[in-house]
Amino acid sequence: MVIGKLASIAQHRMETHKDHEWYEQATDVRTQLKFFEHLERLEKQRKDDQEREILLKAAKSRSRQEDPEQARLKQKAKEKIPVVYAAAQEKRTQTGNLMV
Repeated sequence: MVIGKLASIAQHRMETHKDHEWYEQATDVRTQLKFFEHLERLEKQRKDDQEREILLKAAKSRSRQEDPEQARLKQKAKEKIPVVYAAAQEKRTQTGNLMV
């Protein structure tokens, strides 16, 4: 009985799970790093888009009673909008060059 259990354990240890159809390598560091870099780029792009939307709304705002925060956002928008448009144009140019 004990010898049967030992034989079963020894056989189980000798099996290679790499051949199993459900086996998936999880320690591919390059792929993991690329995935995290992609996530970081997406998060940065989302934050940049969100900030751009806030600035564009502030620039378009024409309320008569502006609080100091609104005035600060409007001033920041006036400074950044040309930069935002230039960056968007550059991005369109790059994607256009890639498609050619």
